[in-house]
Amino acid sequence: MPTYKYEAQAAGGGLIHGFAEADNPNDLFSKLRQRGEYCVTYSEAKVSKAIATDAKASGKLSTRELALFCRQFSTMLNAGLTVIKCLDTLYRQAVKKKTKLAVMGVYEGVQKGLTLSTAMKLQKNFPSMLVNMVESGEMSGSLDTIMSRMAEHFEKEHRLHSKVINALIYPIILIIVGIGAILVLLGFVIPQFFTMFESMGAELPGITKFLLAVSTFVRDRWYLIILFIGLIIGLFYAVCHTKSGRVALASFVLHVPIFGKLKKTIITARFSRSLATLFASGMSLISALEISTRVVNNAKLDEYMVDVIEKVRKGSTLSSVIEQVNIFPPMFSSMVSIGEESGALDDILYKTAAFYDDEADAAISIMVASIEPIMIVVLGLFVGFIILSVIMPMMSIYQNIAAA
Repeated sequence: MPTYKYEAQAAGGGLIHGFAEADNPNDLFSKLRQRGEYCVTYSEAKVSKAIATDAKASGKLSTRELALFCRQFSTMLNAGLTVIKCLDTLYRQAVKKKTKLAVMGVYEGVQKGLTLSTAMKLQKNFPSMLVNMVESGEMSGSLDTIMSRMAEHFEKEHRLHSKVINALIYPIILIIVGIGAILVLLGFVIPQFFTMFESMGAELPGITKFLLAVSTFVRDRWYLIILFIGLIIGLFYAVCHTKSGRVALASFVLHVPIFGKLKKTIITARFSRSLATLFASGMSLISALEISTRVVNNAKLDEYMVDVIEKVRKGSTLSSVIEQVNIFPPMFSSMVSIGEESGALDDILYKTAAFYDDEADAAISIMVASIEPIMIVVLGLFVGFIILSVIMPMMSIYQNIAAA
């Protein structure tokens, strides 16, 4: 989308200068009229490369960094500081290089006449939801309130993300240690037992012969295992870069026992909170739905929401079409219906998000409580199989010695 430099007549009669992003000149005129301004002259602006974030430092800021950015921005605006002064302070306080470059880019853009939202949009570090909310706050004159809401939004996103990561750390460590221990047994320990069995002329049962074949393969063909793992990772990467592959993978994850329910609960909580935040800021329902869908970033939800948004655009109520999204529980569409009937959709969605945040906490606890015993049982079966395969020929040797 091009950036235009313009001179416009303000509602008070004076001339103002600035920059704005628009699809074309007519779109520029329309945006200015919405602010009560009338374009006098305009030209397409060439934005300095210094305003754009260095490619090496590109990438979205984390939810923790965004929460801190919005919270500090809101606090300084409430204290009466100008946007430029806020950005200058945020730049000097930033610790990470990526954050410093992002804030510096926004600062330089605002200094050159860009609006805060336009300058943020030029940086690739800020999510579209935040950019759109800032633009809404600029137009309504409530930027401090918007920044406060976004701080709360990103703080909750960060807490939820941290809970999921912390819940998965122990099972992942358990799996890695277990697989490592089994590979060490198969590759180094078990072969020594088989050497002893052969030297003593023991007759190996079928289960032991199978373990011997596996052990020999792990020891002599280890590079094939690494190659196989590499192929699986490559295939997964290729699938994730196709639309149909992403949809299929997302659908599969949503149907995984225990974890699928947790994923659906998290999606519902994030979608509710994003939609409530955007809708409460005065954004149209269609735009709020589109941005909320991008925020959740789930391929299966994207597929559902294309049809939902189209039907809402044609006049259907959100509650009547959201039911077709089977990712959301039945309660969600009921709450949306209540919000539409009462005229308090944003308030109802905030309460719904809070409810599903609690549900996500409970689901995480259930998942952790379920995964631990399952992993212990599975690893126990593997180790038990190995021990049994070793003990059986040893018992045979003992019986032969006793008989002799």
